[in-house]
Amino acid sequence: MKKIFFILFASLSLISCSNDDDFSQKNSSNAPQSKTANKLSSGVNVKLYKAWTSYSQKYGYAQYTRRFQVEVRNLAYDKKVVIMHEMADGTWKDFPLSYISSTSDNTEIWGTDVLLSNSFYVGDTPSLLFGDEFVARYEVNGAQYWDNNNSANYKMGDLNGTFLRTDLNVSVDTFYSYIYNNYYNGATNTFAVHADVRNLNPTKEVKVVYTTDNWATSKVASLNYTQYLTVGAAQSLISPNVFGMERWFVNIDVPSSINSIEYAVVYKVNGVEYWDNNFGKNFIAIKK
Repeated sequence: MKKIFFILFASLSLISCSNDDDFSQKNSSNAPQSKTANKLSSGVNVKLYKAWTSYSQKYGYAQYTRRFQVEVRNLAYDKKVVIMHEMADGTWKDFPLSYISSTSDNTEIWGTDVLLSNSFYVGDTPSLLFGDEFVARYEVNGAQYWDNNNSANYKMGDLNGTFLRTDLNVSVDTFYSYIYNNYYNGATNTFAVHADVRNLNPTKEVKVVYTTDNWATSKVASLNYTQYLTVGAAQSLISPNVFGMERWFVNIDVPSSINSIEYAVVYKVNGVEYWDNNFGKNFIAIKK
């Protein structure tokens, strides 16, 4: 099992590319590799990994989006992981999570996307469905384990965008990363990559390492900082957000024959490299 890739990295072997000599050299497999530096603390069985909030409105309809990922220690095969979320009327509701991936540290990532809509024009008061607070609950072996943010609960507004755990400094947003037809010239596709990074220093680099031939060859492209991300007809996220997360992106032209791309993202800041490669599996973008 490869090790989780959202990490601080001291000795990395990575693909070399002719247009980017600042990054590491080729390894035997040509694919991004890393070592695990961040683990659940001893005695901790559940921890929020990352979360996302947004809402949009159009023609009097509002849509609320919540995305959650939680890391749990694999204590048994049968388990239940939920986000318990405050609703606007003060009640609390369970949102079950589904298994996403395993790590080499005997932990698992579970997650869910929650989309709720209503038919009221919300104007400047969007919190008609969700409250701001939530916690994570893990049920296994007849016991319950909680992550309630050290008894403070987690709090996210309606349009906050990305929250990352304190030891997670870069995260690919797969919802906005994909391949699509470039209808302007008809000869290329566009490979869109979006990532969130923790604003550790104004001077930073964010790059994507990608391949279209199973790492026989590879390329590196720089992502660009963006202050705004449109999430609906009248709504945009602003970066850095209230949690100090910045949104970075790049659109890359690739041949129209390309239908899938394997990739990872590197964040270089303060002389340190942080990576996200989907828990050692790398990400795969599929043509839409």
